[in-house]
Amino acid sequence: MLLLFLIFSVQQKYKGYVTLVQNMKITTTSTMTTIQTTTSITTTTTTIPQETTTTTTSTAHDHEEKSRTENLTVHFIDVGQGDSILIEQNDKFILIDCGRSSTKVVNYLRNQGVFELEYLLATHPDADHIGGCDDVLENFDVLHVWDNGQTHDTQAYQDYIILAKNRDYSVVYRGNKTDYFNMEILSPPQGLISSDMNENSIVTKLSFGNIDFLFTGDCKSECEQDILNIDISIDSEILKIAHHGSKYSTTDDFLEAVNPDVAVISVGANNPYGHPTQIVLDKLSSRNIKTHRTDIEGNVIITTDGETYFIDIESSTIILTTTMTTSTALSMTTKSTTASTTTILSSENVVIYDVLYDPLGQEPDNERITLRNNEKQTVDVGGWMLTDGEGNYIIPEGTIIIPYQIWNVYGYQYNPTGYTRGLYLANSGDCVYLYDINNRLVDSECW
Repeated sequence: MLLLFLIFSVQQKYKGYVTLVQNMKITTTSTMTTIQTTTSITTTTTTIPQETTTTTTSTAHDHEEKSRTENLTVHFIDVGQGDSILIEQNDKFILIDCGRSSTKVVNYLRNQGVFELEYLLATHPDADHIGGCDDVLENFDVLHVWDNGQTHDTQAYQDYIILAKNRDYSVVYRGNKTDYFNMEILSPPQGLISSDMNENSIVTKLSFGNIDFLFTGDCKSECEQDILNIDISIDSEILKIAHHGSKYSTTDDFLEAVNPDVAVISVGANNPYGHPTQIVLDKLSSRNIKTHRTDIEGNVIITTDGETYFIDIESSTIILTTTMTTSTALSMTTKSTTASTTTILSSENVVIYDVLYDPLGQEPDNERITLRNNEKQTVDVGGWMLTDGEGNYIIPEGTIIIPYQIWNVYGYQYNPTGYTRGLYLANSGDCVYLYDINNRLVDSECW
């Protein structure tokens, strides 16, 4: 991955919050300093101190080390119909499952600069979770291998277990914890739950500061209930939906206890199982849980500093937080693909991608509307209008969204030049409409 860093210097003092963070445009509230570019941007990293701004110059290596030291990143790798999750922090790595493919995960790890894994954790012996583990064990130094001890008569399992037992191999149960990472096994209990391999999936909770991840393998309803029966909080911001969105997982009680903001479904396109099932998707939608799917969006990468988190979807970066300060927002990593050099003024492919109409904290200051450009060309959205039919917001002149990127506008607290006080978003029974420069309706979103 090529890295190109944006280097700039701002002379005035900064006193506000980030109003807009988008790969092609950065604006501060008090000085209205705007930086725009039409060149390709792969990574942008800038740190603004609380009172003054300085010029920062970084090499690619410097940035990579800084990112891995200060933040935790979780990669939900697109392995088709299967699971594989890479966790990295402070130059240490954990891999949960390896998918079915013998090459996808190995290639992905190499592209991420992985040479050594602290832990390889196999949630259960199904081939779509361990099929690629033998190649991982052959190609990387793996210090610890964990699984639940359940065996299988498949060739995929035999290939895995022979190599696993040549490492520091352990059978683990509820209560085991990893070194270096604050990750604990919640299931299965010692003695397992049933003869169903999915029900015995290793379920783990990873905590980093105030942000929690829950990884569920193929845990089904019996496994979920077993976890609910123990005296431990499973409340988590990010939930890996169990069993690829099967109807046998993600029970109402379990989902209520986890109470996630974001759900990630690792699933293969056009799979023969009907995953993810509509019943699970409806449960997530009815709770306003933002859902990401590897079959649609590819690799889903979540980076957190322990207070806020970013979601990278292949080439898009979404800021999902209502408490982000300037220093935090601009010091974290964003990624994009090469920008088109052609800019157009109107496109039906700019969509209202997300609306945070019921945020934590003070409303409407913490509300957020996200646009996404699904066009192959850069779109100039300056002068476009967002409206709920009563209050209007005119997007500032010169605002552009490059192909397949998102652009956020926040409530008044984060963007005094943006939201007017009239553009309030009701928590139900409301709509947002997007009109282009020619006053043509481009998209709408109702809830």
